[in-house]
Amino acid sequence: MTDGNLEEYRLSGLTGDAGDTWRYLVAIEHYDRSPLADADRDYLASVDFRPFGGTDFRSPRGNPANLTVIGGGTFAVPTGQNGAALTQAQLIPGAGNRQNTNEGLDATPSQALDLAYASGGLDLGDGLSLFGSARIASRAYDAVVSVNNVRLILPATNAFRLAGNLFPGRTVIVDYDFIDDIGPRRQFGTVRTLDLAAGADKAFGETWNGAFSLAYAREATSELVTNVVNSTVLASALADSNPATALNVLGDGSFTNPATLARLRGYFGDQSLGETWSADLKFDGAVMALPAGDVRVAVGGDFRSEFFGIESDSFTSGVAPTHLTTSKGHREITAGFAEVLVPVLGDQATLPFAQRLDLSFAVRAERYSDFGDTVNPRVGLRFDPVDAVSFRAAWGQSFRAPNLPDLDTTNAAGRRDVRLLNIADPFAVSGRSDLLLILGANPDLKAQTAESFTAGVSVNPNWIGKPVFDVGYFDVRFKDRISTVPVSTPTLSPQSEFAQFVNRAPGLALATSLLQEAALRAPIGAITPGDIDLVIDARTTNLAVTNVRGVDAHLATTFPVFGGDLALTGDATWMLHFERAASAIAPVVDVADTFSNPVDIKARLGATWRNETARGDTFSAAAFLNYADDYTDKSAIPARRIEDWTTVDVRVAVSPSTGAGSALRPTIAFSVLNLFDQNPPFVNNASGVGYDPANADPLGRFVSVDVSARF
Repeated sequence: MTDGNLEEYRLSGLTGDAGDTWRYLVAIEHYDRSPLADADRDYLASVDFRPFGGTDFRSPRGNPANLTVIGGGTFAVPTGQNGAALTQAQLIPGAGNRQNTNEGLDATPSQALDLAYASGGLDLGDGLSLFGSARIASRAYDAVVSVNNVRLILPATNAFRLAGNLFPGRTVIVDYDFIDDIGPRRQFGTVRTLDLAAGADKAFGETWNGAFSLAYAREATSELVTNVVNSTVLASALADSNPATALNVLGDGSFTNPATLARLRGYFGDQSLGETWSADLKFDGAVMALPAGDVRVAVGGDFRSEFFGIESDSFTSGVAPTHLTTSKGHREITAGFAEVLVPVLGDQATLPFAQRLDLSFAVRAERYSDFGDTVNPRVGLRFDPVDAVSFRAAWGQSFRAPNLPDLDTTNAAGRRDVRLLNIADPFAVSGRSDLLLILGANPDLKAQTAESFTAGVSVNPNWIGKPVFDVGYFDVRFKDRISTVPVSTPTLSPQSEFAQFVNRAPGLALATSLLQEAALRAPIGAITPGDIDLVIDARTTNLAVTNVRGVDAHLATTFPVFGGDLALTGDATWMLHFERAASAIAPVVDVADTFSNPVDIKARLGATWRNETARGDTFSAAAFLNYADDYTDKSAIPARRIEDWTTVDVRVAVSPSTGAGSALRPTIAFSVLNLFDQNPPFVNNASGVGYDPANADPLGRFVSVDVSARF
């Protein structure tokens, strides 16, 4: 549990047994986690960040509403009245109400997971054994995700406009939020998975082994977004002259007939199915003997068939639900591979400072039915000058085709999700923009390739305390990396590496077309193509260049202290560069240590003391220090420093002995994550999330008790 209403429960069990020729394992788990509300975190409860030294990002579309009268000025609807007979004299000219767009939303969803797993094996003799496994899981989630605000034209026939005789003969535009009428949108869904595998192992002689396996995987998802305003019902209720059934957008709160509000509620959703069949065959063994050891070879191949289908439905307009599209994709992949391990130096080595040298070579060839052929090699070496020191290095190439859900081979418009948003935009003159956001599948995706080089050294001397030290360097250079365009304040900047995906002059033709798509998901109200300030194409895309370089370090040692063993550990990552370029002509930008990107230094240090008494009781206590370095929000004007973040985790566990000969072994553990309840560093994020989700989380202090028993 944590501050607020978030609670988590987990119940799991595992059993297994083995005989001379058989074995099995069965595990089950149930997991339940309640949502964390934005209201439970002060940096999420409101988008007015002025208390933190930031900006007021509240929306002008609220309740009470704001009115724009064409040729007559702007007005704020006053508080403390029901809108039944609001007059022009009561309106507040030149003023503006502001709405907290985080009100009622969830920071993290509720989740429930049920899982069962079983595996087993049978030895038939003569080196032949059979194996199989099955896993079935069902996950459900539920969250309140976004507001229902819109710009409306209030018809002259509206009952409540008529009652106050508001601006006769003028066009009245209303910026309104349905927070008090039907509340924000709710998103919930289920993910059901099934994984089956079976196969056989066969030993051939003393050094060769063969394995064959078949596998099937299935994932079915269903997602529904409810509490979406139906635009057809909205238009009718706005134009209604009967106060008993008309929509009232002129009050402070909700004063519309509940039956009318019930008719306003629409929805949209998707159902998808993904399936994979695969078969694998592999042989490995020794092909020749060298003074340093056997040359070992592994060869094999596999075949994989993938399918993905999706259907969409909508009830955001009209009088009946609409089936938007059915889209399907299929591919087949055939692959073959070979690996060779050559021991150059080994136990027979007589050279000083050269006790072991291994070389490895590998190649994998694949044929995709939709992306053609690819061949990717890999070369590696290991060199031990002495027993306690080992050097390693590897170079290789890789290939990744887009996932079928990211593609849209049928070019079906329903695979796209176009949303109309009014957002805080620090790069707009008014400070806000009407945005059309394109999400969903991308028929133009290309395959991703990469070239990587890694090197490192591991030191494991047999000193007192048995220290282990390992440091590794990585350099990965992607071409056409498959990625998504982040929908965040940095992306809006004209200097962003994603600037080519942000169109600040979309033109009437494009805006008209996209508005029609947006109307499939939610009402567009009084927004016209000429009102659209920018379009962001945030579909999965290919980035021309992504270069990642850094260093990982690990240190561990154990030594006796106070009658027990004290284990000290340390892990750290130093990101040297994280370079990106969205297109071949765009400049390469190093985005490491900036908002929404990896920070340059992250570390985790730990100490665990464990003691076992003479009667068999065990006790352990652990503490961990987590550190993320400070960095820069370059999207802020002027640029802002984002502070470093340090948290402490602790855990205490007791496992009492239940007596000689007893198989029962209970354990009780008490853990606290983020012991001192350190909030993540504040970020003046125009999206209304007052921290950086890429480098922190809103969990806060999280206290848990685990009770387990072995028998």
